[in-house]
Amino acid sequence: MNISKIGSMHVEKMYSNQDYFYAEDKFKLVCDGCSAGKDSDFGTRLFIKKFAMLPDYLDESKFEENARKVFEELLDFFSINTLDKMEKKDYDFVITNMLFTILACFEKEDSFVVKFLGDGYIITENFLRKISYIKIDYGPCPPYLAYNYILPKYKESFKEELMFKTYEFPKKLFLRVGLGTDGIEPIVFSNKLSKEDKFKFDSFLLNLSGVPVQRNINQVVNMINRNSNNFYDDTTIVF
Repeated sequence: MNISKIGSMHVEKMYSNQDYFYAEDKFKLVCDGCSAGKDSDFGTRLFIKKFAMLPDYLDESKFEENARKVFEELLDFFSINTLDKMEKKDYDFVITNMLFTILACFEKEDSFVVKFLGDGYIITENFLRKISYIKIDYGPCPPYLAYNYILPKYKESFKEELMFKTYEFPKKLFLRVGLGTDGIEPIVFSNKLSKEDKFKFDSFLLNLSGVPVQRNINQVVNMINRNSNNFYDDTTIVF
């Protein structure tokens, strides 16, 4: 089930959906643009499209290297100076366009490997067919790959080089592992949604009714629309 739905706050501000994703059978990649960066949808789309063109994009061992390679190639394409050579125009470009979370999931022979830098959710289905949501949370200022390229005097919260983190989920315990942006938070934590809606959401992910996937996707989108005031941020699920 792959869904990406613009949030009500971004509709009101006339922003685009700042989430973007790419999904194959054994690989998922999700980027979530920072709301403070008005055009971060530009960065998420360019990053994912260019990443998926790499000849070795499915090689989990090269993910971090490839992510940095793509990011640096994009900065170079737009002639953006970094670190000690950075000027205000360069800084403004990065802040406006290139602040985004990166989440990736690789399905290997005996496990699922998730790599991430930023905030969001890891969604799992265990061998008992129960859904769990693992929140990746750094507070109000999540880490973004872009911060590694910004002049240190502009960096308020991150003084050290930011590195991707890795979680691994063995297949003997987990049937599926997916990704979600922080827009799914109302489903996971909010007391504003009915218990019935929360139960239905898990049922849709599990496809307990056995109906076509598109029907479940439509049901989830309808649920988000009914609760649009709670889903103020863009909501993306790749599962």
